[in-house]
This record gives sequence, structure tokens and C-alpha cells, in this order.
Amino acid sequence: GYLFLFAVVFIEQAGFPVASVPVPLGVGALSADGRYSFFTALMVALLASLPADIAWYEMGHHGGYRVLRFLCHISFEPDTCVDRTTGAFRRYGSGTLIVAKFVPGLGAVATPLAGLMKTDPVRFLLLDATGALLWAGFYLTIGFAFRSQLERVAAIVARTGVSLAAVAFGGLAAYVAWRWNSRRRYLRKLEMARVTPEE
Repeated sequence: GYLFLFAVVFIEQAGFPVASVPVPLGVGALSADGRYSFFTALMVALLASLPADIAWYEMGHHGGYRVLRFLCHISFEPDTCVDRTTGAFRRYGSGTLIVAKFVPGLGAVATPLAGLMKTDPVRFLLLDATGALLWAGFYLTIGFAFRSQLERVAAIVARTGVSLAAVAFGGLAAYVAWRWNSRRRYLRKLEMARVTPEE
């Protein structure tokens, strides 16, 4: 269980599109029954987050905007990603790291952005570790508090089997299609808005 928690959190923080939230939720629920230690699970999640985050920080520090552009290029909103993320970091400073893991899209670019903005390494570690502890602690606590509801969901999943996986995949595909269509409409709007210097 701890190894699985470490692996999933590390893979997500490394930048792969993996949804790690269900794992701390499940471990939190199981810790309520005494099968896992809440504190140990919290430390495992922290130790899984830090190496990947430090690697991205170093890449941002040495690679600059190239690293950020690469991450934004593979995001759902490559046209506005760089401006949006650098704007948020300039507005709120390195404190953005504390909440970055809770905000979809921002978590992936906040750590290289901290390196790009030349955030002090010790300050980065403190803020990033605080953010990782808050993120893991929040979902572990939710799992702990709502363990009976999660058990009912697990029972439904066990009964539904493959059909639930098909529904989840269909939902993800619909979300990707919606975001792609939104981006296409946005680009078309930009094309229509262009005027010549004479106009």
C-alpha cells in the first residue's frame, strides 16, 4: 500500500497524466480501520513529491522558458498557459507553491516556474514541502472521515466492473474533446478578430 501510494504520487508529480487523488483517499479510509498509519502515509506522499518537484525546479532553473513552453505545449491550453502561469506566479509570488497542487494545470508548471524565477532553493523546499503536506493531508483526511461512503463506492465499483471503467474512459474522452473544441473556437475567434494596419 505505501509503495503503491509512493509510486502513483511520484509518477503524477513527475508530469505524467495520472490521477493520484483516489490513492490517498483510499489509504486515508484504510487508516481509519488501523490497516495503515495516517502519519506514515503522509510522510510517504511527501517523500514521493519532493524528488520529482526538485528535478522540475532544477530543469526550470537551468532550462528557463524552454521547459515551461514544453510543459504548456502538452497542456490543454498551450496558447494561454505561459502567460497565465507566469502571471499567477508574479502576482502571488513563490507562495503559489503552497496551493499549486490543488489547482489543475498549475501543479505541473509551478515547480519549474519557481526555478525559472530564481526562487531561493531553501525557500522553495519549505514552500513545496508545505504544499505537498497540505495536499496529501487534505485527501488522507477526507478518506479518513468518509470511509463508509468510500466503501459503498468500492462496492458499486466491484459490482459494475468493466462497465464503470468504460464510463470513466468515456467521461475522460468527452472532457478532452470539449477542451479541444474550446481551444479551436478560441483560435477561430482570434483569426476573425485580426485587422490590417490600415483598418
